[in-house]
Amino acid sequence: MENYRAIRRVLWITMGLNALATAIKLFVAWRTGSLSVLADGFDTLFDAASNIIGLVGIYVAFRPPDEDHPYGHRKYEAIAAVMIAFFLFLTAWEVGKNALERLSLPHAPEIVLWNVAAIALSIAFQAGTAYYEGRHARSLRSEVLIADARHTWANVAVSCSVLVGMGVVRLGYPLADPILALFIAAVIVKIGVDTLRENVPTLTDRAPLPKERIAAIAQQVPGVEHVHAIRSHGPADAASVDLHIHVPRRFALAEADRVGDEVRDRLLSNVEGVQDVVVHVEPRPVPLTSQDDLFAVVREIASDLPLTLHESAAYQVDGRLYVELDVGVSNDLTLGQAHNLVSALEAETRSRLPQVAGIHTHIELANHKIVEGRPARPAVRRRVMEEVARLPGEVKGLHDIHNVTVREVDDGRLFVALHGTLNESLSVLDAHNLAEEVESRLKERLPEIAHVLVHAEPPDAGLP
Repeated sequence: MENYRAIRRVLWITMGLNALATAIKLFVAWRTGSLSVLADGFDTLFDAASNIIGLVGIYVAFRPPDEDHPYGHRKYEAIAAVMIAFFLFLTAWEVGKNALERLSLPHAPEIVLWNVAAIALSIAFQAGTAYYEGRHARSLRSEVLIADARHTWANVAVSCSVLVGMGVVRLGYPLADPILALFIAAVIVKIGVDTLRENVPTLTDRAPLPKERIAAIAQQVPGVEHVHAIRSHGPADAASVDLHIHVPRRFALAEADRVGDEVRDRLLSNVEGVQDVVVHVEPRPVPLTSQDDLFAVVREIASDLPLTLHESAAYQVDGRLYVELDVGVSNDLTLGQAHNLVSALEAETRSRLPQVAGIHTHIELANHKIVEGRPARPAVRRRVMEEVARLPGEVKGLHDIHNVTVREVDDGRLFVALHGTLNESLSVLDAHNLAEEVESRLKERLPEIAHVLVHAEPPDAGLP
């Protein structure tokens, strides 16, 4: 609000000085018939008119943010500057058209000493105005003041050219007057183009701040391991910034939030013109230097949901990585609930591991509850032991089965745990496949078995 009052005061004073200079020039143009003086007078008149546009523009621009404009209204100041450019182009068009007409019908304006003195006085007024406005434009970083101060300094140069032109006309060269008018029109066009060049980027959301500077400040905060996705928009003196930072995965939520707040505070205090900062705090992604890293990330995601990973595998096909997961869910969920959880697992995995091209999941039961059970009834245990005894002779590589435990729950399901002796030279994969065969044969022969746990071990594993 303090800036608004200061800019408004500068614009009012500037408008008064411009109005005075305009009156002097138009009076001289009326008395002498000089087209270049008239063009210069209109240029100064539109400079005064641009002050009015600036006053309206900053009135809207400095209104506080509201529901429809959460980032504030500062772009209206750039809009006001663009409107000033439009009036500059309109002025240049009229001046240029009149100058071309005067070239076809030359007319020597009347030049007397007091006319020259009056133009010199207007130049003094304009120079003082330009200095005053430019000094405040830099300190207040106002788009409207910067555009208007440049326009006023250009008016000083144009008026000096007109003064020289009046001397040339006095020497007997009347064509100098329309030629100078064309020159003034070209200067006005350039001022308009410069004004557009400085303000259109603000309206099109060109970044007002370099990413490197924002990243350098953010990375100085302890706990920040990486900065990315840096964006900024808005006027240079009222910029909004958002960025993403990585913090260590071990950080608790409160600690990560503290790091984000520190980044925000440093940007607001150390980068001039930053008015708003949004920091997105993310856990540091795990680099996939090995397959173990891949599954560590997936297991962490699953445990947060919560889900259980029974088995996992990864394949690389044509340079693309694919993951297959057997996911355990609670048996008291509906299919829809389970599917939503597994879909969340897939989405989060893709987000954290963008190098994964595809994920295939298989939903299984995971018993997260303590189930009340009891030793199986003698007749039930006897049936299970009979089938277990047949296995060493049927499954190649299985030497014997021992330490068999059979448990029974109220709904009649059976849980079987056993130890199987295998050759110690077998690979883990072969041992796993053999254990699956044992499980499959038992379930096929005794459908009431819900789960079989096979503990594979080499010979003499239990001996010291």
